[in-house]
Amino acid sequence: MFFLSLQQVLLNIVAAGVVGSVYGFTAAAMAAALGDYGPKRDGRRTVSPISHFGALGFLAMMLFRMGWIRPVDVRPKEARAGRWAPVGVVAGGMAALLLLAFAANALRPVALQLLSGNAGLTVSAALNTIVMTSLGTAVLNLLPLPPLAGGLLWRTVHTTTAQRLESIARYIAIAVFVVLVTSGAVGVLNEWRTALRAWLGM
Repeated sequence: MFFLSLQQVLLNIVAAGVVGSVYGFTAAAMAAALGDYGPKRDGRRTVSPISHFGALGFLAMMLFRMGWIRPVDVRPKEARAGRWAPVGVVAGGMAALLLLAFAANALRPVALQLLSGNAGLTVSAALNTIVMTSLGTAVLNLLPLPPLAGGLLWRTVHTTTAQRLESIARYIAIAVFVVLVTSGAVGVLNEWRTALRAWLGM
């Protein structure tokens, strides 16, 4: 079991909103840049996190500081980049998460200098939560399972497998959430997140 204080819940919600906005908008914009306008038609080219989240992905991000957005529907046959379009979308999303983590980490000492007392500590804690959520989400979404971002890579590697996995994506999402809640998977992913943060010098 785990327990989150009210402050932790609020910080996690704020971080989830920021991460979901940046991640979702970037993935949709990358798809459009590669010539696939499906995300624009789906209303995904927006910074509103409501347009990017499903319930379980948001709940996972709020509870564990790692989660997922609704997958961007990038179609290799429509994109100029062809079969490599999903790779570009995944890479763009991962880059956005890492850049967001770098930016939030760099702003922490600035917040402590400019804001005094509890205000500085609160803003610094929020920025640190954004760092943790960005890195945790990046680590989790490398898994090649829809609705995680890594699941899009099957559209490049093997179309039939992609179609089969995507047809049961909602059940995979439930399974991923249950595994996070009931097993030691969060601990393992936290170790990977910590290692990534140390490797990136944050």
